[in-house]
Amino acid sequence: MSEYEDDDVAGESLAEPEQTPEALAEAEAPELVFADVYEWVDEWLLPHWRREAEYWDKRWWLYPEVLSRFEALWRAWEFLRLEGALGMSVFWRDHLESHMRVITAENGPFWQVRSSMDYTGEPPAVWPAEPADREAGRIEYVRGDSSKS
Repeated sequence: MSEYEDDDVAGESLAEPEQTPEALAEAEAPELVFADVYEWVDEWLLPHWRREAEYWDKRWWLYPEVLSRFEALWRAWEFLRLEGALGMSVFWRDHLESHMRVITAENGPFWQVRSSMDYTGEPPAVWPAEPADREAGRIEYVRGDSSKS
């Protein structure tokens, strides 16, 4: 054996540096198209989802269920946009359509709000939305302490 250990060259280790799961996830995560759910709703969802809806509130971010569903949709969109030829089809079929049916249903989260969209024979305009107050709609995820069960 030489004067150096097998994995050392002149005192420098040849072994790969140990990487934490967080560092690996960050290095492998693709860059997001939209900074957050609010941007995704304004710039992608509302321009693409143009339907008649009896139940819709332009202050959608004030409804925790809607905000949570839109957050899930945004994250699914960011992932599936990279999944090749079928990614967006899967997004529309398995994610967007089912969530939007629930969100805009008569007994959905907007059940007390009736939109003022009148049918004109043309595709509906983009749903109205006031600029989101991001602090008012912030979701805090709190994990329960399972040791207290």
